[in-house]
Amino acid sequence: FTSTRDMRIHLEAERQPNLLPSTKYNMTAMFYCLVTSCLNPPDDQHDLHDLVPAQDIDLDYHPVQQNVDKFRRSTAEIISGDGYAVDIHHVTTEDGYVLEMVRIKGDSTRNVGVKPVLFVHGLVCTSGMWVWAGKEMSMPYMMADLGIEVWLGTFRGGRGSDEHVTLGVDSDEYWDFSYDHVAQYDIPAMISYVLDTTGQDKINYIGHSMGGSTYFAMCNYKPDICKQRVNLMVGLGTHTVLHNMMSPAMRYLAKEYGGLLGGFWFKYKFGKREFNPPPDIMRDLAALFCTTSLHAAGLCRMGIFLLVGPNDLNVSKDTLGYLMEGYPSTTSVMLMEHYLQFVDRRQWAKFDYGMVQNLHQYGSIAPPLYSLEHVTTPVALFTSDWDMFCSYMDTKTMSLEMPYLVYEKNMNRTWYNHGDYFYNADNLELNSIVTQLVQYEYTVQNMEK
Repeated sequence: FTSTRDMRIHLEAERQPNLLPSTKYNMTAMFYCLVTSCLNPPDDQHDLHDLVPAQDIDLDYHPVQQNVDKFRRSTAEIISGDGYAVDIHHVTTEDGYVLEMVRIKGDSTRNVGVKPVLFVHGLVCTSGMWVWAGKEMSMPYMMADLGIEVWLGTFRGGRGSDEHVTLGVDSDEYWDFSYDHVAQYDIPAMISYVLDTTGQDKINYIGHSMGGSTYFAMCNYKPDICKQRVNLMVGLGTHTVLHNMMSPAMRYLAKEYGGLLGGFWFKYKFGKREFNPPPDIMRDLAALFCTTSLHAAGLCRMGIFLLVGPNDLNVSKDTLGYLMEGYPSTTSVMLMEHYLQFVDRRQWAKFDYGMVQNLHQYGSIAPPLYSLEHVTTPVALFTSDWDMFCSYMDTKTMSLEMPYLVYEKNMNRTWYNHGDYFYNADNLELNSIVTQLVQYEYTVQNMEK
């Protein structure tokens, strides 16, 4: 395997912005939005007739599937059903949230030369997403088959991680958490638990979307963990700033949120506990893309389209079932509001409580910005021109500021979008590369030579 120093030197030559993919991304994203009406209503009368009116969209409709209960199983139940031994663990964060962690027991011959791997999911998802692609195409299974110890974690509020030592899930206080709390408490708790349980000095960390972004933010709170306890951080479609996001749902909500009374509108519509969009909002969003054929197939209720954008649905039948039943998962209204602040203010900053409360919370009228200078972990980044949530341009900008970037790859596949990193039916290349990357031992000292 190429040495860390050699990989870094090789990548330095590639770190200049590539304008062609960026232009391609913008054009394809705008074309998609025009076709699916995610920004403007369709002008063509035929398209107007083909779209289902918001009031006629049935959000509860399910197409006929084999054994729907199969797709409602927990992470551990899915893994066990796929033939792997599995352990369920619970870790309590410093602020009292009880998080579920699942360990996959793969090949009995443990590969002691490879550090354990912790997989962390993205926004409104759970640890189950990592195994929705089945035995043949799920990255955790590939690693487990090689004897690598695999752990899957779920953030607070998600299925299995919905307990607290003193607060009830039906209280306002339980749901009073943002992106900051996940970064400050959940990520360090998961990493420390894996280290303590396995007796290893370091782990490998793989994060999708928010799972990667909160790792970078965590380094601002716990720099020692980043520098000393993580061998490699792999970011799949992850982000810091979201300047060029084209996600239909996030752009729609951010536009409303950015209005004069947007903050009040958001709290009026969504409350202050669990983020559960009311039916009228879901129907309005679905009406942007819901054709008669999609509605007949029961796909208009799929939040994945609204969040990640275009998709050629290169997924297995089972994966589609998991997406329909398990996505989106639960999170707090406050965390979703934080993401709208990212989009609307175009900054990677802590939660904005308003000037008065910011002064009390931060000692300044504006929330502090996060910084990548604290990310002293070796980092590998994977991007796609077709990712409308974490755009190629935003990820490229982030990579240019990453202190210890050791590997960078654009997936370079048409329609490979934000969700394809975990549910695409043909992820052999991605899975193989990441599996190779985590088997190497990285040291910052080597990269600084």
